[in-house]
Amino acid sequence: MQKLLFLFLLFPLMTGAQPRVTQSQVFKWEEAMDVNGITSDATSGNIFLLYQDFSLVNKMSPSGPKERYKWAVDVFSPDLKPLHRNKPQQLDMPGGDEVPIGHAVSFEGKPHLVFLLHKKKENKTEVYRAALQPDGVIGKPELAGALDGKWVEESQIMYARSADNALFLVAKHPSRDKPKEPFSYIVFDQKGNIRRKGNLQIPPEPSDLAVGYPMVANDGAIWAPVWADDKGLRQEVWVWSEGGNQPVKTDISPSDGKIATDLVLRQSVHDGFVYAGGTFAAASDGAEKGMFKSKRWHNDPNPEQGTFSLKLDSKSGKVVSRSVHTFSAATLSFWDKKPDALKKGDGLNSIRALDVLPMADGSVWVGVEQFFQIFQEGTINYTPQAIGSITDGRNFGDPCCESGVLAHHSSAGELLQEQVLGKRSWAINDNGLGYFFRTNAQGDLVALYTDHEANPGKNIVKAGQLERTLVGGYGNLRENACGAMMTMKKGEKSTTKKLFTQDETGTWFEPRLCVQVSDGAFLFVSAGRGFSYHLLKLEL
Repeated sequence: MQKLLFLFLLFPLMTGAQPRVTQSQVFKWEEAMDVNGITSDATSGNIFLLYQDFSLVNKMSPSGPKERYKWAVDVFSPDLKPLHRNKPQQLDMPGGDEVPIGHAVSFEGKPHLVFLLHKKKENKTEVYRAALQPDGVIGKPELAGALDGKWVEESQIMYARSADNALFLVAKHPSRDKPKEPFSYIVFDQKGNIRRKGNLQIPPEPSDLAVGYPMVANDGAIWAPVWADDKGLRQEVWVWSEGGNQPVKTDISPSDGKIATDLVLRQSVHDGFVYAGGTFAAASDGAEKGMFKSKRWHNDPNPEQGTFSLKLDSKSGKVVSRSVHTFSAATLSFWDKKPDALKKGDGLNSIRALDVLPMADGSVWVGVEQFFQIFQEGTINYTPQAIGSITDGRNFGDPCCESGVLAHHSSAGELLQEQVLGKRSWAINDNGLGYFFRTNAQGDLVALYTDHEANPGKNIVKAGQLERTLVGGYGNLRENACGAMMTMKKGEKSTTKKLFTQDETGTWFEPRLCVQVSDGAFLFVSAGRGFSYHLLKLEL
């Protein structure tokens, strides 16, 4: 591998006021590699980047093409300087098994690789962990446990940390098309030992069922949003306590005449409560039935009308308070909608919940985003699903992450502010999709995302004014991509700008590759053309 593409001195990309973004030098591989994860060492502060190399071998095999996976880990200092660059290696597995799925994680502050290996005959998926040495060499894998049931797509394997970072969840999430499949999971403690494992019992439901993405709480309980058809749509959060076989159910309907169409669960590091935030639509027979359709073509049966947030007791799961707000006139106007449209049951198509950010004062930010797919024949699937959750053989479509909305709900249930994040990105293999947002102690908001280089810095008031970029592909399709940043001081108008001061055309931000290294400091990977990448440090 070439050691690096070209050099830049480390420098801050913003000066003076927070937030501050710092970029490393730019690196390059000689062949295609996929950045698969990022973690750090608590003692040294060094950063570990996990890469995967995929290739096809023996293409003429009667049983089909054989796949080979190699893994590499590079090590960087806390100030983003390279310490060890390592070549891809095959993991030392019994029988030479190939390892297709891996995740970088820290146990007791030490970096590890957690990976999955499916055993078809045994009908289970083994979970291994391997320590990452200080020089980036991957240690001998150790069997840690197993997930029951048949193999699923990589997008159905979920990883999640508890709010206090003491627990780590690996779960085989039921597919949208077969939601009653076993919800198999393992929870590791801080030392990397198994805290709990098994299959979450899903009670028999009379008809359709949809299970959202899980969260592991500080006490080891597993939470998940659930939609069930039981003579009308039930919108609930189910909580499986540690040692409990059956879930405790809580109704999370936003209000009369509205249904929750998507939500994300997060436990607050400030007060310990669990917060749910998402989108809602007008209740109707068609909208309720549409919640269980895996293929919603051309039109979204649940036009989203606004955002809501819930404060939930972390022990009982019961709702403590609700905050429900329709989109503002300015937000609707951005998508060429008028407020009167809401009275007719209309709204914004394909708005999905992205993240929830509980604040120290009890308020909560809810981040949502327009997400759908454009297929090769040009048809549109407006299904509001989380990134990577497309199933049922439909991965050939291009995922599209369009503009987002950031809504700030007060602890008293008021809407403090609502901000449109204008952007437009299509992608291949989900690279560079979504956005990351946080606030500093002063309440200033920052969001990092991928966009077309012509969009940041412009006064864009309509979605139709946005230029579209395609990221994550090969060739010249991604030349106009750029990393971008929106900042908004409390009570002031937001501003957007390209993330990098030098010419970084063809470089996009990867929100899924993130690790928090200290209070208010986050590390990311940003990818680019020619199999290049660099590190990004955000200090709030």
